[in-house]
Amino acid sequence: MIPNISPCVRCGRPCRPGNSKNPNARPFRLSKKGLCGECAVTQFLLCDDMEPVRIGVLRNGVEVLREPAIQQQFAAILRVGGSELPAEDINWETVIEQWDLPFPKGWKP
Repeated sequence: MIPNISPCVRCGRPCRPGNSKNPNARPFRLSKKGLCGECAVTQFLLCDDMEPVRIGVLRNGVEVLREPAIQQQFAAILRVGGSELPAEDINWETVIEQWDLPFPKGWKP
């Protein structure tokens, strides 16, 4: 059986939607449609609560997200929050490449 695939509402890449098994998962839960993992990471990093990261990216460039220490800290945030997005599934090169893509209406960081 082929899993249902739907496009990410931001980048258009194929996503495999799913139903959340953990309604308390933070910061990411599975959903039937929405953002791919990389676009969800970007949205999270640009949100008001992540201002230090946003300022760091503005000062140092988006390439700073390649730093292993930053990726490890982000993985720790996912683990502590019981995120349904595994850290190892995040393609940081895609996050960097798509950083400046606009978010569709209703999907503001």
